[in-house]
Amino acid sequence: MYRRYYLLLVYSGLFMISSLFVGCSYNSSGSIDEMGVWKSDLKSEIQALGYRNWIVVADASFPFYNRKGIRTVAAPVETPEVIAEIISTIDVTQHVKPHFYLARELPAVKNNLAPGINQFRQELKTSLAGYKPTELDEATLNRLLQGTSSSYAVLVIKTQTSLPYSAVFIELDSGYWDGDAERELRQQLNDKASSAPTGRESDSNQSLVTL
Repeated sequence: MYRRYYLLLVYSGLFMISSLFVGCSYNSSGSIDEMGVWKSDLKSEIQALGYRNWIVVADASFPFYNRKGIRTVAAPVETPEVIAEIISTIDVTQHVKPHFYLARELPAVKNNLAPGINQFRQELKTSLAGYKPTELDEATLNRLLQGTSSSYAVLVIKTQTSLPYSAVFIELDSGYWDGDAERELRQQLNDKASSAPTGRESDSNQSLVTL
């Protein structure tokens, strides 16, 4: 009897452990990523975001902003993996396109002061998949973020990366209407407005027709 009870406990324990592993997946770094929660959050957020919204893929010590308009999601992976996932998701949705910004200080950080920074820079370049980031002082990027969040939503994804100046700032733009198209449209509207007769000229032309 006791043996049966003991075996029942063992089998129950094994079943619970197997259920845990079914509900969890392992990421490339070896840590448990509970059902890829951050990935599902990321996909739903990107579907809701549009042009003028920002995404920040932040390092582990990036500050938590306690203000409306900024949402923070924790991702138990490194920054390059999140960047690759963002690009993959945007390629599928296609309603927005990203403009990447990096801290101008990042290329100057030496590996002896921040071990692993050389490998990080290489992995980040690979994950960007050909996108050419713009470099600005990190202080400038933070000011842009704070200014944007007063009117538009910002998504912050905090990663496990523990390296200085490693945050990646992403400005979203329309995926089907870019700045060049907008400038061409405005130019056409301005040309049309400048070529249209004024009210006085229209009255004069009407008087000539009446005579």
